Amino acid sequence: MRSALLAASLVLGAFLAAASSTSALAYSVSYEADISLSSPDGAGAFLTISTGPLTQSSVSRSFSQTDEFASLALSGTASLGRLSGTSSTGVEDAFDYSEARGVQTMSFSDTITVTGAPGTMVNFLATLRMTSVADAFGMGAPCIYNFASAGSSVAVGSGSLSINNPGGCSAADSSPKTLAFQALAGSSFPVSGDLFVFAQSLGQVHAGAFADATMIFNLDAQTPGASYLTESGVSYALQVPEPGTLVLTAIGLAGLVGRRRATMKGLG
Repeated sequence: MRSALLAASLVLGAFLAAASSTSALAYSVSYEADISLSSPDGAGAFLTISTGPLTQSSVSRSFSQTDEFASLALSGTASLGRLSGTSSTGVEDAFDYSEARGVQTMSFSDTITVTGAPGTMVNFLATLRMTSVADAFGMGAPCIYNFASAGSSVAVGSGSLSINNPGGCSAADSSPKTLAFQALAGSSFPVSGDLFVFAQSLGQVHAGAFADATMIFNLDAQTPGASYLTESGVSYALQVPEPGTLVLTAIGLAGLVGRRRATMKGLG
């Protein structure tokens, strides 16, 4: 009897562990980076960093390396709905075949479940924002030997959004981008987002490349009384100031206006 109970407990424990593992991976965040640094003597360092999927909501990584001829530094943070990364490279001497290259990708994924009156279609507005700087300098063709870029994308339901900054090699996309769509109350759909930042410098006098970008995803239900739940428990809704905050802001602005008027009268 005791052995039978022990066996049953082991089976139940294995089942619960599998169930908890599955639910834990209902959402994920990850950080991946490919980096290389080479010198005129042919010696080089190559490294791939990969993390995820994770059972927590965020992860951050950083890496830097320098030698006599080149340098690079990478850092990034991946979290649900917000991704941020920086890549910086540089070489010091002319036409010596030194190279510094760094590219990294952060990502997140989640599942949305629509809440509302049964049988109703719920209107949603998805918004993708990206702030970024991408630039390169040095001799030669800046968009070939020295290059920087950043880009973000999100897939939500059956639609997608993207924003790209090619570092001056062509026009950068505007931000934000929006997508309006409908989903049936009670239904579920996936959401995922990616951000990449890339920088490369190759054999030029004091050449460098730099890319920095932050991507933010928001999802808002536009139908009164409707909303959504997520597997992760995170809300992607755009944060609206509370009424009390709005009142305090209005009072502060009114005070500034009154002070300015009083100052102007004193000058007059």
